[in-house]
Amino acid sequence: MVCPLPPMVTHGDYICHPRPCERYNHGTVVEFYCDPGYTLTNDYKYITCQYGEWFPSYQVYCVKT
Repeated sequence: MVCPLPPMVTHGDYICHPRPCERYNHGTVVEFYCDPGYTLTNDYKYITCQYGEWFPSYQVYCVKT
């Protein structure tokens, strides 16, 4: 099962493990990061595709440092 696109992050982006982000297959891990001058609002920056859904299912935010 393939997951939908990960949530978009304002002032940030993400990379996939494994790379590149072609399809979000079961087990794909997405790592969020922020643009220079911004930081994630929480320490947890990874979500995993599990059975067609992202876990944990929360929105990632980048805030100005």
